[in-house]
Amino acid sequence: MTTVILDLETTVRCPVGSNTANPMWVGNKIISAGWVGLDDIDVVTAYNDKGLDEALLVTSMGITSDTLVVGQNIKFDLLYLYRGTEDKLPRVWDVQLAAYILSGQQHLYASLDELTIEYVGKEFVKDDRIKEYWKSGMATEDIPRTELVEYMKCDVANTAAIFKAQFKEAEELGVLTLILTQMDALRATIEM
Repeated sequence: MTTVILDLETTVRCPVGSNTANPMWVGNKIISAGWVGLDDIDVVTAYNDKGLDEALLVTSMGITSDTLVVGQNIKFDLLYLYRGTEDKLPRVWDVQLAAYILSGQQHLYASLDELTIEYVGKEFVKDDRIKEYWKSGMATEDIPRTELVEYMKCDVANTAAIFKAQFKEAEELGVLTLILTQMDALRATIEM
């Protein structure tokens, strides 16, 4: 099975509710995408300040229904990539959900920064300048491209390292089957 670790940076324009990055809001677009294969070294990126084509991204990433797609809060990314399509979703591994299970259901809604500190090391936590841009109201497509892409690449690299550590931990604890069934349940709710 091929494994792809991915992260998307999107616009945050939804005027309804508090989730302004909502993938169901047709006005929101993918601005930047980053992905890497499990054994690859370099993160591949795509960027377009007008929005990236979801179907083309899925093809470029090499994602099929047999691929294991890994991410932090992966449902968010997959809801963007598969909106407007009837394609079958790939297998998933959400590092946030895996952290919840591996912690005996104690680690609720772990952020990527928290998981990076726990599994990779504090020195690998990404620069928070991008979050400050968003907090100040700057649109994603107006954030300097090089900064946004580096932020995303760091997210992908950290997610890959977290996944590898979690997978090993799950095998050692004998809970890999449990985690995989919970990931299949997550995939089912994403499809719904």
